[in-house]
Amino acid sequence: MDPDISSWTSRLEELTGFNFDEFLLLIFFLCVSVYMFIETFSFGSSVARFPRFTSLFVIIACLLLLFQRFLPGPLQTILTSEDSPFEREEFSETNDFEASTAGLADPVDDELDRPLDPIVFSAAALLAYMVIGIAIGFLWVTPVYVAVYLYWFRQSRTVIIVLTITSIIIAFSFMTFINIPIEDGILTEGLVPI
Repeated sequence: MDPDISSWTSRLEELTGFNFDEFLLLIFFLCVSVYMFIETFSFGSSVARFPRFTSLFVIIACLLLLFQRFLPGPLQTILTSEDSPFEREEFSETNDFEASTAGLADPVDDELDRPLDPIVFSAAALLAYMVIGIAIGFLWVTPVYVAVYLYWFRQSRTVIIVLTITSIIIAFSFMTFINIPIEDGILTEGLVPI
């Protein structure tokens, strides 16, 4: 790595507490959320409520994470605590798979057989989901996105099936109860009568 870039990324990590990939992902989420928040003002007042609150929540969460080092002690502790109620056991520092296969020969390293870093994959998948969803409709893209995302992170078939069906139910709920036309995209507007 170039010494100038290396010193810049180490300075960034020193200031924010994030490595470069995490920082880019947070900035990406922040930019998309700000754009979505601004776009909600072109919606009708009843339809705009949910996307406006959702994007505002993501904006606040991103800003809290980006500036966590400058927050008061108690709030910083809540954001960075290892005992956070939002932290999942699968993402903890200890690897249960390694512990359970300690007696077996050659445990497979999860990171080595993937062409993309998990953060890069998450950002690319989200970007593809947004672009394809706008093109053909989020109703059709959402189950595929959920299934591919869960498959990439090696969830069980049961989890993939249950969460994909759940995503379909949520998508239809958006259409039915909030009256958002997510079945149409720019390329498919009016082609599918639902």
